[in-house]
Amino acid sequence: MLVRSFILSCVAFFGLSLAVANADMLTPAQRNSVQQTLDAFKTYDKINVAARISYPFARQNSLPPITQPVEMVQKFDEVFDLSLYERIAQSSVNDWHAMGSHGVMFENGLVWLTDDGLVRSVNYQPETARVLSENLVQQQNQNMHSSLVVHQESVLDWRTKNYHVRVDKLYDGKLRYAAWQNGKSINTKPDLVLTGGQVVEDGTGGNTYYIFKNGSYSYVCRVVNLGNSSSSNGVLEVYKSTQMILSENATNI
Repeated sequence: MLVRSFILSCVAFFGLSLAVANADMLTPAQRNSVQQTLDAFKTYDKINVAARISYPFARQNSLPPITQPVEMVQKFDEVFDLSLYERIAQSSVNDWHAMGSHGVMFENGLVWLTDDGLVRSVNYQPETARVLSENLVQQQNQNMHSSLVVHQESVLDWRTKNYHVRVDKLYDGKLRYAAWQNGKSINTKPDLVLTGGQVVEDGTGGNTYYIFKNGSYSYVCRVVNLGNSSSSNGVLEVYKSTQMILSENATNI
């Protein structure tokens, strides 16, 4: 009986291990799509790679999205430096993992593809883009309302259907949320300013929630890296108690 129980336990264990190992395996269609993207990278041709990008392509730290292949070619080095490019070009299909409805992942969320194999998100910022982002922030600071100028760094700067929202990190480490209705300039006093927000990290793909409280209202900026392959990379949500009363995708991240 002991031997039989041991054998059954081993079978169950290895069966479970196999199921887990197979959970992130690509389908034949996904493997074909990923291979097409890798083949484009292996040509070291910007035009070929730009054709394998999902547009609009959102970028980090207030840089505007890239909207079409010709623009991607022009700004290619702001997205892919040599280090990142070669990591992708030298990878094999087996280095990419299916994550259900979230799409296809490379190196724990460094790069995300749609199920069609198009690059939709890169969680990496080359030095060129970092400098551009810093210069953009300095320009924004010159035009910003005086009450918001003092901060350590800009965390996000979004436009949604109806709002322009910013989250900044202050020098004391606290987070600050500021919002204007669309059509208002950032050099005017914000319609709402909240401090003391929380950061919640969710999952290995890099999803992040910035949550600010104002009485019974909660304002949530949801940065989505591990999301549905067709979802926005940013969502503004407002709750009254536990009821969502607003949800708007970020159109400029």
